[in-house]
Amino acid sequence: MVGRIASRGWLVLFTLAACGDDEQAFDPTLAVGVETQVSPTSITAGEHTTVACVRVNGRGEPLAGGTFGMTLDPSTGAVAQGMDLMVTAAGTRQVACVDIELNLRDATPVPLEVRPGPAATTALTLTPSQILAGDTAAVTCVARDAYGNTTEAALSLIVTPNASVVVGGLASVSATTAGQYEVMCSSTAVPVEARQHATLTVSPAARAALGLALSPVQPAYGTGQPITVKGYGIDRFGNRIEGEIPVTAIDATPPGHHRVSGDLLDKVRFDLEGKYTISAQSTDDPPLTATAPVVVDITPPVLVIKSPERGLVTRDLTEVTVSGTVTDNLGEIASLRIGDIPVTVPREGGNFSARIPLAYGVNLLDIHAADPYGLETMATRAVEKSTEYHAMEARDFATDGITNGVALVLTQEIFDDLDHNEPTRDDLSSLFEFIIANIDFTGFVPNPLTSFSCIGGTCQIRMTSIKMDDVNVAMTLTNGRIHMRVELVRLSGVISLFFPCDVPVLCATRPIAELPGTIKTNAVILDTDIAVSIVNGETVTRAENTRVVIDGLEVSIPDPTGLAQAAIAFVVTAIRDPLIGIMQALVVTVVEDQVQSALGGLFSALNLDQRFDIPSPVAGQPANTVIMKTQARGIDIAPERLQLRVDGLAHTETPRRPHPHLGSIAHTGCAPAQSLTFPPPQPMVLGLHDDLINQLLFAMWEGGTTTLDLGPEESAALLGGIGLQGAHIVIDALLPPVFDSCGAAAGKEVVEIGDLWIEAEADFGGEPLHLGLWILTEAGVTVDFANNAEGALAATLAIGEFDPFWIEVVINEGAFADNDEGVVALVKDTLIPMLLDQFADQLTFALPSFDLSAMTSAVPVGTVVNLDVRAVGRDNAYLTVQGGLK
Repeated sequence: MVGRIASRGWLVLFTLAACGDDEQAFDPTLAVGVETQVSPTSITAGEHTTVACVRVNGRGEPLAGGTFGMTLDPSTGAVAQGMDLMVTAAGTRQVACVDIELNLRDATPVPLEVRPGPAATTALTLTPSQILAGDTAAVTCVARDAYGNTTEAALSLIVTPNASVVVGGLASVSATTAGQYEVMCSSTAVPVEARQHATLTVSPAARAALGLALSPVQPAYGTGQPITVKGYGIDRFGNRIEGEIPVTAIDATPPGHHRVSGDLLDKVRFDLEGKYTISAQSTDDPPLTATAPVVVDITPPVLVIKSPERGLVTRDLTEVTVSGTVTDNLGEIASLRIGDIPVTVPREGGNFSARIPLAYGVNLLDIHAADPYGLETMATRAVEKSTEYHAMEARDFATDGITNGVALVLTQEIFDDLDHNEPTRDDLSSLFEFIIANIDFTGFVPNPLTSFSCIGGTCQIRMTSIKMDDVNVAMTLTNGRIHMRVELVRLSGVISLFFPCDVPVLCATRPIAELPGTIKTNAVILDTDIAVSIVNGETVTRAENTRVVIDGLEVSIPDPTGLAQAAIAFVVTAIRDPLIGIMQALVVTVVEDQVQSALGGLFSALNLDQRFDIPSPVAGQPANTVIMKTQARGIDIAPERLQLRVDGLAHTETPRRPHPHLGSIAHTGCAPAQSLTFPPPQPMVLGLHDDLINQLLFAMWEGGTTTLDLGPEESAALLGGIGLQGAHIVIDALLPPVFDSCGAAAGKEVVEIGDLWIEAEADFGGEPLHLGLWILTEAGVTVDFANNAEGALAATLAIGEFDPFWIEVVINEGAFADNDEGVVALVKDTLIPMLLDQFADQLTFALPSFDLSAMTSAVPVGTVVNLDVRAVGRDNAYLTVQGGLK
């Protein structure tokens, strides 16, 4: 819409003057007024409108020219840029043009209507912001646009919390419950964060009744425990009024089991468990009386587990039924759970049954029952689960052996890292250079090297010594073979020609003459393929496709007299080819024999037959002797790696199985792999299968290591000074410990211990003590490395923190009676760590070392190759030691 309003006042004056003076002429070029044009004349707050100005003559006709401005009334909430106008405040304004040059102003401004924008926020006032319960606060709730203009929108009051709240449209709010409330002016057209809110504080009204408070605040109290009774005011809406009101005439029902005491007679004690009602009256206002319930309870629920039986071992069950009964002396059960699984049980208690899935390993079942007052009872069970077990009755490889119980992976870098100048020999090529350099070839020479007919009889060539300047060995893995290239640099030797002598001058004293000489080569190069196979559990190596090249053979036998030089030269020429054949055969025999012996010994180092004793803590009792054996099973050779797989077997020498059991657990859980994966993380990886670790743990259990009956002397020797005198301690593990790498977290390795019984009778601080308890726990396992007493590198399974750790106290008489927490602390913090210290050394396994002097006579006695351990890891079912050689 365009507003056009001419300046008619000037036109009227001009007309009147013309009527009064006919001689006065009309000038159409004379500007006598200004006209204002606005487009549009109705906008929304924040929008723009354009103002146009024009000069007019006395007849209202527009004229050219002029410099214009504008006036705005009212001017608030408006911004002008030239003749562009933007207004944010809602309402009607008068817009008028001004001719700045002629000082003319439009006397009839154009009205501009500015409408509010859409709702962008809400505004709220709360008067007053603090009221008494039942009173009312006045509220204003409006919507505003983005510029603060009040606008139209659907509004409502939202009060949080809304219990006991009364909302009077958009005008008022009240509440009867004391507290703080958030009052919000809400509109669906406005974002939540832009809706204004305020806090209304409601205080209690005037006192109308009496209430009782008990101190300390507990869900239940013990017998004989003093309970302080205090009074407080309550308004007509049930709100508690701060401040204490003295009370008197304290009593309780049912009667006969309470006693009031204290200087102010404000304390009450009960001598019998039960539910009671305490009553009292206000000291200052006797008509005010009150009651309060109180529970006296020190007895947790009684939990009886009927199934499963303790020490259950299964190969068939995928789940187990946990059943039993739960009751409470006050008749109510608040909750029952097995681990984190809730179990439905009647409020009054009774029978329960739940099916719990079983995982591989020792399943630790903790059953918890709680009454409404926070008292809890726990019962425990452990179930060992696997679909396979090694019966450990025959104790031989055929029935109980762990297939691929140990696996060794060697990469090409272990055989030849192409750097033989390092101070440490860390590959097999360097080791064989060392071995060959130490071979005494002279001792292998078949003297005489050769015999032949000569003038006067039979001549012989003998070799008295051999040496070389250097040895270079290169080893390369191929499919099914290890290719070896050996270079003996400048191999040389001292030889002698023995011939019959019939020259009187030369042979006056002996019939045989000897002429010394030498044999020299630039190099002797041997190429061979080493095949490795397993025969009857033994590693067998053999050389195949052996080739020997002798480069630059020179034979020299000088004649000091010169008389027979021509004949000797003839002899040297004649024996050259046979001598080459003899030298080749010598190198092949010596190098092949020594290399095969050393390489075979290297692999055979994993064939173990070890016995180690676990001493009994009981004086006079025999040690538990554990036997660990391995035998080679297979070898795989490819260009990328060589893998040797070895079967393992561990068992006790003297079985004393303390309880019926299916045998050593077999790994059928998260990773049943039977070989190491490729590529390995390090040049060498040695893997120990979980099943073999578990056979060692089973051997400890079956041989009686974890079954103890300790008298006073043995207990003192085992436990030291923890305060137990004259102790008799029985330790009985219904299940063997299980090493499990299939924990809840990937790569988590734990030792699981279930249904371990400990019973102790002793004098503790001058007071008799009798404890009986079941222990279920698991602990993380790490591997530490150190040299053992023999100097070999040993890996020790180090037991970490116990988590979870459950102790079910069955017997607690004497010093710790009614203090099960103290029993738990004593066992967890003192007894168990001491027991583990006794067995820690027995969880140690010596890693293979390779005694080169035992493999070949070519190296000095005591020359040993050890594993260079760089990391410990997990590869499916294997605990791995990763590193190289040194």
